Amino acid sequence: MTYEIINGWIVGKLPGPNGDLIPVKHFPQGPYERRQRNNPLLCLHTTETDGYVEDLRFPTEFQVGEDVIGQHRPLWARGAAVDEHDHDLLQIEIVGFSKLDRWLPKPSSLPPLVALMALLHRRGFVVTALRRPTRWPVPLDRLPAAVDTYYRRLEVWDHAFVYGHVEIPGDEHWDPGSLDHPALFSIVRDVLAPKEVDGEMLSDNQLEGIQFANGMRRYLDSPDNEPAEPGPHRQGFRFAERITTHIEGEPPPAAFEPSRSPTEGMQLSPDEKHPGREEEEETQSRGGSEGSSD
Repeated sequence: MTYEIINGWIVGKLPGPNGDLIPVKHFPQGPYERRQRNNPLLCLHTTETDGYVEDLRFPTEFQVGEDVIGQHRPLWARGAAVDEHDHDLLQIEIVGFSKLDRWLPKPSSLPPLVALMALLHRRGFVVTALRRPTRWPVPLDRLPAAVDTYYRRLEVWDHAFVYGHVEIPGDEHWDPGSLDHPALFSIVRDVLAPKEVDGEMLSDNQLEGIQFANGMRRYLDSPDNEPAEPGPHRQGFRFAERITTHIEGEPPPAAFEPSRSPTEGMQLSPDEKHPGREEEEETQSRGGSEGSSD
């Protein structure tokens, strides 16, 4: 593993589909208010843009696109992208356009989304990243959906499922439309599947535990040889160092906040837009397969 979590910020890279490592970039957007709910529900949005939005008008904790996972707020801080339930949710903006026909994010957004969902599910940062009500069809039904009386906003809230903005009570948006959750969940499960190591099938949690223990041993063997890369190996090294030097008795370090990441090579867009009734009607008139436009 090549990441660490420091004061709610993910530092490093997350494993994604096909063994690829997806970099995490940081675009801090404070102020930060601690989320009231300890086990938030996962909520997905679309930016309705072609490119990444560096400064979100309504910040979510994460945004995925341009082959990166962008973190805008710490894991413990609430987002600000829905009207009434930000404290109940951990929210992700997907760079792309909602559709009324069944769809999956484009290739520059899908792997980062999968890698992030796998981490959130495995580490328990959300109640689940792998479950939807079985009675809801994949395509949005009983339209219009961009109204506060849409049936999905009231039918199961707030049970342990993955939600879209379209299903959050008190809102009138329909993103992420007919996102193909079964296909998305299947790819996330592939990332979460146990992996063979020296003839043994091990989960990512087991692998991280082994690497953490090896890091502790590394400190005991060579205390001046800290691992350069972030991950459980370096965390284990630093944990052993704290225990050995009794650093826990010293004043705590200042809260960590990462510096803003560079955007070279990324396509950027100025503002996100959560599609409402007007965009839903435009998409219906085009047959449902095209995304809404700004």
